Amino acid sequence: MAIVSFETVHRKTRAGRSTEVRRSLKQLIMLGELPPGAALLELEIAARFACSQGSVREALLALQDEGLVIRQPHRGTRVSDCTAAEAQEMFRLRHSIETRALARALPNIDADLVEALRASVRAMEQAARDNDEYALSELDRAFHRRLLAAADLPALEPILHRCLVHNQRFKITRSGAARDLEKTAARHWTIVNAIESGDRDAAVTAIGHHVATIVDPGPEIFPDINRMPMTTPARTDSLPKPTAEMQAMLDRLAREDAGLPDPTTIPPEEGRALAERKNARWQVEQPEMETVRTFAVPPDPDLETTGNAVMLFRPPNAGSGAILFVHGGGFAFCSLRTHERFMRVLAAESGRAVIGVEYRLAPENPFPAGLNDVIAAWRAVQADPAAYGIDPGGLVLSGDSAGANLALAATLHEIEASLPVPDGCLLFYGTYAVDFSTPSYNDFAEGFGLTTAMMQRYWDWYAPDAGARSGPLAAPMAASDDAIRALPPLHLLVAECDPLASDTHALAARLKRLGRDDDMRVEPGVVHGFLQMTQHLAAARASVSAAAMAANRFLEDANKNGRND
Repeated sequence: MAIVSFETVHRKTRAGRSTEVRRSLKQLIMLGELPPGAALLELEIAARFACSQGSVREALLALQDEGLVIRQPHRGTRVSDCTAAEAQEMFRLRHSIETRALARALPNIDADLVEALRASVRAMEQAARDNDEYALSELDRAFHRRLLAAADLPALEPILHRCLVHNQRFKITRSGAARDLEKTAARHWTIVNAIESGDRDAAVTAIGHHVATIVDPGPEIFPDINRMPMTTPARTDSLPKPTAEMQAMLDRLAREDAGLPDPTTIPPEEGRALAERKNARWQVEQPEMETVRTFAVPPDPDLETTGNAVMLFRPPNAGSGAILFVHGGGFAFCSLRTHERFMRVLAAESGRAVIGVEYRLAPENPFPAGLNDVIAAWRAVQADPAAYGIDPGGLVLSGDSAGANLALAATLHEIEASLPVPDGCLLFYGTYAVDFSTPSYNDFAEGFGLTTAMMQRYWDWYAPDAGARSGPLAAPMAASDDAIRALPPLHLLVAECDPLASDTHALAARLKRLGRDDDMRVEPGVVHGFLQMTQHLAAARASVSAAAMAANRFLEDANKNGRND
């Protein structure tokens, strides 16, 4: 926390006007540099700030309105207490105001306000990186007051403001808990994403959970708030369940993998070997290809890549154009070998060549190493398709899970650089935001293969720097509306019983809000990674077929409109 002395504040506020005095004293009180009970002498403050006593008096009256000081006739002014009892009641009051207000405000929230909220969270993240706790608290209060303003309840604004001030002061000076500024800022993305989805229940739940979990000083202070059922929206139905076919596969995996460790809890090299071993069971009865060949992508000095491999799967009588595919594996595991059957099936279904991309893996090679490898491969194949064994005719970029993230991020990168972009993207159950409190992360946290804890570890490996992971090239949902609007046509696939399902639902909702009409297929009763199981699951085969049709449509439309001339 930045330490602010009375003298340094004086140097920052030489104008000496009432507003500057109020802001400076408020900062000292909020950060605990002026503790409860500290006397505030008008003559001393006026001398230090080189202003009149009248200016000081106005500042102290404004601070009294915020509940930060107490003025008593003939006894002077002192800094107010910040008690746990008051904190408890203000948290309760704030919870009631903010949840009800957001329910009322949601129909009034438009694209401009959502973008303003996103900009506000990005500003909070910057303040956190600057270790400026006071600036972060000001931005935080402004975020919540903006939401209340959308509800058109002006009489409640001063009440909420005082609650916000007291709650933040309590958190900073009295809660005793270690304060992670970057986590404080990032917590607001859950609210923004829920609002953007247009789901009233999800938005109200998000804001309620946010308020109820600001501090956790123990049940002796917040005995009821700690038990508030705010982690997931209230459901009117039971959780989706795996289909009988999917459950049979899960039972088989449970038998075959009994006793094996979670690969994210062992050294990365051991985890990779385990992932290769577990995925080998899917690489059987592979469709025949006319050509299977590995090519080298040269190093790209601009992207600081060292060269990587791509593998061509060309089916018999292949049409022009191709699908560039980026495998998943949490940014850390898997390879072209683990996804070979899937790529062959996609090539056979689409009648187009599929080119798989190898890339450097985390944690040894964190963001943006893997992304830059994907971009380098995209540029190389796009610039000279014949050199990679395909007939010119357009390119679709595709990926599953972490690979879907990399495919989408690569496309956003090229949009920003004003360079050629894919004719379309096939994005299968991707991770697009670093928010582990979404409905699907809660609903499918364990018991469905991929777990929420595994995703947290994957992200820690891939983007350990909080500043990097909050940007759009690591977390594409952080991209601007203009960048999202400029994306080529997308085909999105959701596995219903998947911790990542909410990421795709949120992306689809945002695309729709921006006036786009992109495909989204929700496959009922299947889990993350089900596309690996095309030999066993009818749902996997149907989803690959739908993706192949989308790829063909993207390429045909591009050629019809002359984009690949």
